[in-house]
Amino acid sequence: MQFNNGINLLYLSRVTLYFRAFEPIILRKNTGSAFRGLLGKTFKNMVCTNPKITSDPNLDCFQCIHKYECAYAIIYESCNPGTLKEMDKPKIPHPYIIDLPEELVDQKGSTDNYEYQPNDQIKLKLTLIGKPIKFLRFMVFSYDKAGRKEGIGIKTTNSYGHFYVEKVVDDYNFNEVIYTQKNGWLRKEPTRKFVHEIIDQSDILSSIGAMRIEFITRTRLDTDEKNVIGLHTKTISDPAKFWDKLINRAKHLCHFYCNINLDNPELTENIIMNSSIKFNDDRRKSNRQNSDYPYGGFFGEFDLIGDLSKLYLLLRLGEIIHVGKGTDVGYGQYKIKEIE
Repeated sequence: MQFNNGINLLYLSRVTLYFRAFEPIILRKNTGSAFRGLLGKTFKNMVCTNPKITSDPNLDCFQCIHKYECAYAIIYESCNPGTLKEMDKPKIPHPYIIDLPEELVDQKGSTDNYEYQPNDQIKLKLTLIGKPIKFLRFMVFSYDKAGRKEGIGIKTTNSYGHFYVEKVVDDYNFNEVIYTQKNGWLRKEPTRKFVHEIIDQSDILSSIGAMRIEFITRTRLDTDEKNVIGLHTKTISDPAKFWDKLINRAKHLCHFYCNINLDNPELTENIIMNSSIKFNDDRRKSNRQNSDYPYGGFFGEFDLIGDLSKLYLLLRLGEIIHVGKGTDVGYGQYKIKEIE
């Protein structure tokens, strides 16, 4: 299918989860890894029907016969079904994207801690792509159960910060409340919208000649952790690399979650990129994998100069689906500014 026509048929839902803190919660800025980590174990125990997988830490979803139907495996592990020849990695992009709470975003790359006080509200925006939208109820219940039982963030007085899910709001249906703590159940599935209903394309003009891409959260475009600083510096200076990552992400989300096969888009030649970025190196610990690994990335902005009319829709879609690695922990979020 022609690239822009296919993108317009990608459908998604967007909700805001409102958490209410029982006690102080300390979270690091510029990463949503705590939200992802909290979700995993409770979600798995809630829906997994394979006792071998839940009881043996040496086994994972890739060895389970239900990996292409199980809600946990689809959302959290996202195993590759092998239906797209060009995609030979064992995992595919996750069908959900996190937008970090505003107070946890620092475009200077700070990893300082932010402390929520008892009764503070935490707003987490969640975007779901395609068929897995139906699994939102499991995610909400998992967050609520894990927030009450396990807690989140950095330990204080030998305990993590506990919270509950106060309500869930449907962003695409006039902020309709579809879940409340009082009722304890998801009243309805969130509204599904196609891209052509979300992104105003009436102002796509052939004269669009310059845009500024401003990265709101840490962005990682490469997967090689051995020389991550050098690779990021090289990648962001080449417009083709940025397009490649964004195009592939759009194609994979369309194929795996919406059954849409996209042709490669027509890329306009002679697009110039003027970049002003700063790499921010850091490391994080994965409790599930019991390992420490780099999760650095870049912040800043760059300008695209040239005929951008054919790429306008893709760039706008990227504001929603993010770009690069770690979109499930809030990475790769950017916004577009048109410049003269």
